[in-house]
Amino acid sequence: MFSRRHAIAVRGPASAAPPLQAQSLIGALVCLLFPSPCKLCGRDLRHAGRLPVCATCLNEIRPPASEACGRCGHALAAPLDEGSRICLHCLAHPAEYDGAVCAAAYEGRGRELIHLLKFRGVRTAAEYWAQRLAALTSELPETPELVTPVPLGKKRQRERGFNQSSEIARRLAKKIDCRYEPHALERQRETRPQSELPLADRQRNLQHAFAADRQRVAGRSVLLVDDVLTTGATARAAAQALCAAGARRVMLATAARADLHQAAPRVKEAVA
Repeated sequence: MFSRRHAIAVRGPASAAPPLQAQSLIGALVCLLFPSPCKLCGRDLRHAGRLPVCATCLNEIRPPASEACGRCGHALAAPLDEGSRICLHCLAHPAEYDGAVCAAAYEGRGRELIHLLKFRGVRTAAEYWAQRLAALTSELPETPELVTPVPLGKKRQRERGFNQSSEIARRLAKKIDCRYEPHALERQRETRPQSELPLADRQRNLQHAFAADRQRVAGRSVLLVDDVLTTGATARAAAQALCAAGARRVMLATAARADLHQAAPRVKEAVA
């Protein structure tokens, strides 16, 4: 039986939260009187949103610069024929994943917002990317049955304290009303950071790096989520592990896509 003190705590009006409209007004007033700076440009924020980035910076985030292959997500150098969205590489060597969407170009404010999440720990940035990706999932060949992130190695996870791809994937799964499986895919071994390697060596670095849980993925269509697509080496290795565990289909969603021609000179910044 509840004590009198517990009963009062549960139903007392003093503990009730302010109405949402009042919270919004209070937040707007605080923002007006005590503005905090935008984390990207430093200008005063004039809104009370959870993401500490101004509307001007968000509006500067651009979609991928060119049309992408409908299978692997890489830029199409030129149309193969009218209406075709499959790149020459996928025609010759089909990717392990079939269908890909990407929210932005990995440049300018888009890259800065990825870094805000990944290196500065502003996890509310993951909500922005999840929202952008959710709007694109209708372009996938089918509705996924589960969503899973590309996992980090244990050492990197300890150093960072979180997995940026997991932060995006969890929110995306909720937005599209899909099952979220954070452990459908695991790293079997530590690998060198992809950003430290020449583009040509990245696939070799990830051989046998991933293993998937057959009980979780067998017979299901899986949406694999990562923060940035550069060479596609990470996505291919992860998708290969999911397919080996019996996934019926693997699709890919990435927050941003790097232009390989621009990424090569600054490999240290690229995040595959």
